[in-house]
Amino acid sequence: KDTAEYASRAKSDFLANMPLELRDEPGWSLLSAGTDGIDGPTDAAGAFVDAATLDRARTRGIDPRTFLSNNDTYTLFSALDDLFRPGPTGTNVMDVKLALVRPRGRVSLRAIDRGNPVSGAG
Repeated sequence: KDTAEYASRAKSDFLANMPLELRDEPGWSLLSAGTDGIDGPTDAAGAFVDAATLDRARTRGIDPRTFLSNNDTYTLFSALDDLFRPGPTGTNVMDVKLALVRPRGRVSLRAIDRGNPVSGAG
């Protein structure tokens, strides 16, 4: 159980750090999730982050570093509406990381997940 919780935290910390590390790089999206459809004791399989994550966090008065230092990235991604919640799949094969790097004006991973395949402006 401790190993699974550590792996879950490492995956979430990786995701929460990516917008900070790539803050000056436009046009990317990332999903990190478990194939079992849930992650540890939560209802989420993982989360989405993208080039706009920091801007959305700032607009809401959220500092991702605070959540990272408190090991509470679930609350961070929940506040940003970025959790990926497909529901239990009945499998536990692996964790996956899916990165999408796109030229301006392409469909975003976030829009597709939300059932709204509209072209992004940036």
